[in-house]
Amino acid sequence: MQEVQQGDQRFFAYLNDETGSIYLNDFQTKKIIKKIQIQGADLKKYKKAFQGLYYHNKDTIFLFSYTPKVTMINDRGKILRIYSLPKEKGEGNKLFFRGFYVSTSIQPYLFENRLFINSIVVGDVKSGESRKVQMILDLKTGRDSIGKVCFPDAYQNKNYGGLHYDIYSVCYNPKFNIAVYSFPAHKKVILSNLFKNNIVNVLAESQFINDFTLYDEDQYKDAVSEPVGEYFMTTPTYGSIFYDKYRDVYYRLALLPVKERNVNYEQKNPPTKNISLIVFDKDFKYLGEKLLEKNRYWSSNAFVSKEGLNIQNRTNSDSTLNFTTFGFQQIPK
Repeated sequence: MQEVQQGDQRFFAYLNDETGSIYLNDFQTKKIIKKIQIQGADLKKYKKAFQGLYYHNKDTIFLFSYTPKVTMINDRGKILRIYSLPKEKGEGNKLFFRGFYVSTSIQPYLFENRLFINSIVVGDVKSGESRKVQMILDLKTGRDSIGKVCFPDAYQNKNYGGLHYDIYSVCYNPKFNIAVYSFPAHKKVILSNLFKNNIVNVLAESQFINDFTLYDEDQYKDAVSEPVGEYFMTTPTYGSIFYDKYRDVYYRLALLPVKERNVNYEQKNPPTKNISLIVFDKDFKYLGEKLLEKNRYWSSNAFVSKEGLNIQNRTNSDSTLNFTTFGFQQIPK
């Protein structure tokens, strides 16, 4: 899901991966104002064909396939171009997997006719491994390259159970053309300057996370749910990162451990990790932190708007998405 400001119109854009259709919902009324379907296509052909969406503007909309393939269309559903990328590409002795990773907190970004896309590879990072996660697609030439962003050194030879600890987040600061990466087991954030093509690590930590616990399978052998899932729920991690262009601040979520052990997470209304919302200024100076009400929000679905940071409420409704808005106001000096 993506919030879009297009002229005076403000709406949500999201993909129905079952049909391959894109829906635009008015921000205020929440009603559907437009449905985008690829023109002249057999609808069955696009059922579950796309994994993610990036709505840049009405003339430039990207759909991502596992193939991996990027399909560029406009808001009338006309296919403008299809880009096919190799699944793997070797750089010396470094093998990079080309699997697109697109979600609410991990969106692509278009800068100077280059589309920055993110990838994910699960599993432990070996000693000396440079596991890169950033792909760059030149929209004019169709050529692709690999960016400099890698899993942090903090992951070297560490067993974090894979999967959950590999799911990172990225946001973009269009003012300085910087991509900011947040990894679950990294106290710092990684700043990728898209113009200069350099990387900087900056401390951005929570007062509630002192260290990270490594995965020991023996400690979770009696888990009711999946052992790796139980481990993730009972250990601290960092979550999504957001840039608020309206206030020129960053928000980072810290996800704190569930105290209960041997919980059945497949049951109705299981406990969730408690969220701490951290605020940093444009240079990542710590401004404050707020511990949110327990078991009330879904940390995986949030976005920034003019009103502030919107985090999805945890409800029993499957028909509506409800959010709580958290505003931040700096104290005048």
